[in-house]
Amino acid sequence: VDDAANADILYVGLDNVGEDLLVELTPDAFDRVGPAESSLLDIAALKTSDAKYSRGIILCCRVSKDGKGGVRGIDFLSRFFGPKAGIDEDPVTGSAHCTLGPYFGAKIGRSRVVG
Repeated sequence: VDDAANADILYVGLDNVGEDLLVELTPDAFDRVGPAESSLLDIAALKTSDAKYSRGIILCCRVSKDGKGGVRGIDFLSRFFGPKAGIDEDPVTGSAHCTLGPYFGAKIGRSRVVG
């Protein structure tokens, strides 16, 4: 990964059970990730990756205080890709929010966050 791409990645780590890889991106980088079938996200490569996750990848970004993209009252945005589970993209993954809530709660310093 080149230096420009590294600047877009703010955090990479496994969730607390090792099923999902959590990747926090800058808001601009998050916006650049297209649909699952786009060239920016290589699902075939993710399926065969030897990364130490067993289910999926949670991409997320923090929403700015002024409401990135006109979204007010939202603390973070997320997308879930489950290549190792046969799911290209799942737009409503409640289990991902079990990881995202505590992650952004600690980061923002609040016990309640909205994503």
